[in-house]
Amino acid sequence: MTFIRIFLIAFCAGLAGWVPVGLYGIVLEGQVFSEGSSQFAAMQMAFLGSYAVGFPIALLVYFLAGEQLARWPSTIFVIGVLSAVMITLASFTLADRYAALLFGGGSLFAALTYATLGWFWVIKPQQEALLAKA
Repeated sequence: MTFIRIFLIAFCAGLAGWVPVGLYGIVLEGQVFSEGSSQFAAMQMAFLGSYAVGFPIALLVYFLAGEQLARWPSTIFVIGVLSAVMITLASFTLADRYAALLFGGGSLFAALTYATLGWFWVIKPQQEALLAKA
């Protein structure tokens, strides 16, 4: 059940990571979302990043530190923000300010989506189960 929830969280994080690029294309460029548009390619890239990078990291963090995250909920948000900062710095180093804004904003939204939904859908029920045992 936890694996399915993390899979759904990765889908929501992919959508959240696409928001800055999608809004940029729709609002500033006036492009319509179609199969050949840049928004469609950006959505594919956001889902690829969410499932190829975020999903394994979320599973790793959950299985290695699940009980500690249940005790200290702020830790999961610190992990999310720090991972977004690292992706922003890496995209700035590899590309330019424009890439840091788009990839950094998207990664921040995706990481905070992972942290927020991970807390409410995975960690908090685990915490309530631990408190029920005690």
